[in-house]
Amino acid sequence: MHRLLPSLAYLKIDGCPEIESFPQGGLPSKLEVLRIWNCSKLLAQHAHWDFEGLNSLKTLGIGDSDVVLDSLPAGSLPAASLTFVWLRNLPGLQSLNGSAFKNVTSLHLLRLSNCKELQYLPEQMLRPTFLSSLWIAECPILERRYRKEKGEDWNKISHIPQILFGRQRSNFPRWVGDYSKFSNIVSMTLIGNKHCCSLPPLGQLPSLEILIIKSFPEVETIGDEFYGNISSGAVPFPSLEELKIEDLEIDGCPEIESFPEGGLPSKLEVLRIRNCSKLLAQHGHWDFEGLTSLKSLGIGRSDVVLDSFPAGSLPAASLTFLWLSLAICGSKGVLFLNNVTEKRKGRIGIRSPTFPKYYWEDNAKFMTVKTCSAYCLE
Repeated sequence: MHRLLPSLAYLKIDGCPEIESFPQGGLPSKLEVLRIWNCSKLLAQHAHWDFEGLNSLKTLGIGDSDVVLDSLPAGSLPAASLTFVWLRNLPGLQSLNGSAFKNVTSLHLLRLSNCKELQYLPEQMLRPTFLSSLWIAECPILERRYRKEKGEDWNKISHIPQILFGRQRSNFPRWVGDYSKFSNIVSMTLIGNKHCCSLPPLGQLPSLEILIIKSFPEVETIGDEFYGNISSGAVPFPSLEELKIEDLEIDGCPEIESFPEGGLPSKLEVLRIRNCSKLLAQHGHWDFEGLTSLKSLGIGRSDVVLDSFPAGSLPAASLTFLWLSLAICGSKGVLFLNNVTEKRKGRIGIRSPTFPKYYWEDNAKFMTVKTCSAYCLE
């Protein structure tokens, strides 16, 4: 691999259960980030790994496996470059191999999460000036041993400047959304941070056309900070055409209730909202009429029961596609229905819905009714 991909800097191997070894000849020497998730057979062969020659490696992540490990890692790690090690979801890990870290001089952050059998931190990792940040979450033995001022070995880690126990709420770093760095970004996707409690200030990115926000279960509101610095009078999201807000509840976050004050970007062409039950419950306060460029609107994957939808007006001239996946029990204002069902007493059905008359008028060219009971057409 080092010959085929001599300039490779980032390598993530995720969900490859049959891989047992790295290529002959080793990994690319210029690797800076290596993450190995959910590769149990590969992890079982960790004694044959050799990372010492990866002199550019800065970040190492290993996890998501129930393989029983007496110690990890077996071999030495890069001495001068490694700054961040993350071990997660390794319930069979018994200990860390201190000798692997004995020559490491650059490590700043050690993160350990869901390593329930991990007993202690080796002395080589506790020497002064070795770590600047230690994060331990869902490692009950370690948390008891190193508990602040009460754990039997608290004094061994008390010199570390930043120590975090458990799940911590966090925010995006300040550089995310810095228009001076990302002025040419056209499309951005933010996915899957379970502990982030706010969204970054993206509103001043001048070229951003597509924004996808997905799986932020701790985010409770989308406020003015999302727009960035608007004190200068600059229009937020001046180029945005497509916004997808997905899976804000699926990981247990039912808290987002409203859009930012001032409304959504006026140039939006595509808007999709999924798994946002509290936001959907407030649909009576939505105002899409001013989105004069909106062409496609998708809303659904929520069990909120609505008497009718939508409450307000939709863009008159621009909207060409509407997709709904909702439980609707009333008779007003639906153009397209998809998965319009109600679960009651283990039975899937609909409580006597009636389609609006304009459903069949000439302005609708296509109609899809999917996964509905026979009651749909009564």
